[in-house]
Order: sequence, then structure tokens, then C-alpha cells
Amino acid sequence: MGEGWGEGELSQRRNPHPALSQRERVLRKVAHSVAVFLFVAYSLGYLQPATAAPVAVDSAQLTQSARELEARQRQISAKAITYLWDERMERESGQIGKTQGRFLQALAYLALVADGSDQKPEYRDRLQKVVASLKQPLAELSGSGASSSKRKIFVGTSRDSLSLETHAVIALAYEQLAAAELGNLAENELFAAGADSAVEYLMDFRSRGRDYARVGGWPVNTAPYNRNRPDRRCTAWQLLLLKAHTYNGGKVNSTALTEAPGFILAAQRLAPPMTEKLKEAQKSHAEWGPKMRRGQQPPEELREPINQYLEYTRQLEESGGFGVDTIGVVTPGATAVGLYTLGCFEPDAKERFSAAAEAYVRMPLAWDAQRFFLTQFFAVRGLHRYSQQYHTLDFYQYMNRLLTLFEQKQESDGSFPLGSSGVEELTQMERVYTTAMCVLIINCNRGNLLFDRSPY
Repeated sequence: MGEGWGEGELSQRRNPHPALSQRERVLRKVAHSVAVFLFVAYSLGYLQPATAAPVAVDSAQLTQSARELEARQRQISAKAITYLWDERMERESGQIGKTQGRFLQALAYLALVADGSDQKPEYRDRLQKVVASLKQPLAELSGSGASSSKRKIFVGTSRDSLSLETHAVIALAYEQLAAAELGNLAENELFAAGADSAVEYLMDFRSRGRDYARVGGWPVNTAPYNRNRPDRRCTAWQLLLLKAHTYNGGKVNSTALTEAPGFILAAQRLAPPMTEKLKEAQKSHAEWGPKMRRGQQPPEELREPINQYLEYTRQLEESGGFGVDTIGVVTPGATAVGLYTLGCFEPDAKERFSAAAEAYVRMPLAWDAQRFFLTQFFAVRGLHRYSQQYHTLDFYQYMNRLLTLFEQKQESDGSFPLGSSGVEELTQMERVYTTAMCVLIINCNRGNLLFDRSPY
């Protein structure tokens, strides 16, 4: 904050305008403060318009904003689909990428549906190959009918850091296929049974206990040492699956749908109340702040209240954001997951929802940020729900910034480069993963996917 009790070089500074009266110096400081405030407000208003308090607009403005983005969304998405389904997918086998087979096939399938191209004749044969591959883990369920609902099958492709994440994505593909027009009712029923079994499998790994800050979530994998270490990002994937399952008519443990969102939402930094003591401390800080910058020390009895006020202002700066835990630093990834969870489970909590949206859009948009694609996947869905719920332009303004970045990064073949380095399993999946995720991000507001329909 630049304000301390030390006697460093600040104490050696002198008044730069010794000839001015006290009143003139105060007026100059006020004028300077107003100028700085206006400059910052102007900058934020034009560079990051969504950081200001949301302003409600009518449905016609929302429709117009959606139309203005539509052509850009479709152009970027179409090129990416061509890369995935024409360039990278083997026409004979339906295989795509060199690792994490079914996981990438599931992502490519969901991307195809999100784009609206799943009914195109040119993709019919390859789509059938992908569907056949996704059915393989469900062989034991074939013909089992309703009795399969209590079976527990792991359908993921990784036993390491992405274990339950790959499981959730493939199960989401099952949910989509269960509702798709496959032309074969038996196949729809098989995928519905597979989704039931995948959900049943998850229930054994949900964290339980009395610690509210940890109860209800899922770990990143099922290893014994991780069983009691729930992860908020992984939990968001499972909640996405559970919501899709309920939308598809499946039954879900009602406790899970209460405790798991609570686990994620417990990490939100809420604005602290302005108490009478803080109001007095604010006055003391206003008086002594300039003096402290010149090296003077306030009276002993004012130091602790001023420190408490400075801590209050620090908490205000983080207000609305989410941390990876109930303590610790606020991050874009955790805030995106929290924003999505609010949209799904607490959309009527306007104050918290609004604070989360404002906190997220003022964060930097950096391609090389850790887990950039996962962050955007959840963030845009949370923002879209927020804008729909409260008739604001936050989603459309943010998507405009995001599409500009996508246009800059998309290669001529339609693919997208890797973002953050150091996530080995994502790196091994090359541009198949990043490109499929970008399609899912770009098309979040089209409602083609089961889990993107409203209500979620």
C-alpha cells in the first residue's frame, strides 16, 4: 500500500511547493485526485466496460448484441470443426489424436454438436465410428435395461490427474447421445444406462464429513491419498454432469446437489461490512495517509485501526472473486468455476452473482494463463447465465474481447495453439484438446448442447 511506520527515505522528502499556503496545497491535491479518478474511470469504461456496475438492458438490446457476435462465432467455430473432423480425425477408425482416445473423441463429438454440424451428411460415417468407440465401455450394460441403473462404471481414459475430469466429459457425451436422434432407440437407451452408471460411480468418491469448507466436493482422481482432498475445478465438472443428468430425466442424490455447490461457493470472497469502527478508522486514514507518505507516524492508538481499515480495503479489492481454497489468493480459474456454479445453483443470489461477474471480468485475459481453456469454458457459461438472468451486456462484452483473442490465435488450418505450459497431460493431447475446447467456449450461448440449454 506504500504506507508504513518506517523512517526511510520518505521522511527525507520535503514540500515541493513551500511558498504555497496550506489551503492552496489542499486544493491542488484535490484537483490532482479528481483528475486521476476521472482518468481511471475513463480508462476502465472504455478498456473494460464490464467492470462497472452492471446496467440492465432490454431483450431487444441483448438480441442485437447476440447477432453482432454470431457471424464471428460461426466463422471461428467452422474452421475449428474442419480441423478436428477433416484434418485430425481418421475417417476409417474415427480416432482423433494420439492419446486419451475416448476423451478426445467425446470432446470432438460435443464440439460438433455445439457447432450445430452433427447433422451434416459429410460427417455421418465418421460420427458413427466415434459413437461405436464411445459405446465400448458399455458392453456389459447392453441389453441389461433398467437393472443397469445401479451399476458403477468408470468410463474415463486417465487414472492420473485428469481421472474424474475425463470420466465426466465422456459421461456428458453419453447424456448428449441419449437425447440425440440416433435412429436406434436401443442405442439411446444404452447411452442413458451408461450415463446412469457413470453417475453412480461418482457417488462413491464425493467428500463427506463435518468440515463445511471441504465437504461435498470430488477429488481430481480416486487414489487413496486424494480421497479427502476435494478439488473445486473437478467438482464443477461433476456438477455439470449431474445437472445434465437431471435435465435428461435422470435421478441424482439431492444432498450432492446441495453440498457440492456449497463446497465451491464457500471459497468466494464476500465484501466485508463497513462497521462504525471502520468508518472512524477511515477518517483517521484520510487524515494521516498523506502524513504517513511523508514519513510521519500517527499516534499509537490510531495505528491498529488504520491497519484494520487498510485490510478492509484489500478485501474489497478481492470482493466477489473465488480462491482455490477458503483462504489464499483469488484466481481467474477458481472465480470462473464459482461464477458458473452461481449461475447453475444460485442464480437468484443477485449480490453474490453480480460481485462474481464483476470480479471475473476485471481479471486479465491471458492466453498463457494456467488452464486457460478450462477457465474460459466455465467463465463464459457463468457470464451468459448472468446476462440472461439480469439482462446485462457483461457476457457479450466479454465474448467480444475473447473472440478478438481467438481470431488472433487461430491458425490457418483452424487449430488453436497450446496455452499454458507445464500441464503435461494437456500438452500431450496437442491441438485436438485446445481446438475442441475453443469450439465449446465459442458456442456456449447457442443452446445446442444439453448442458447449455436453459434452465441448466
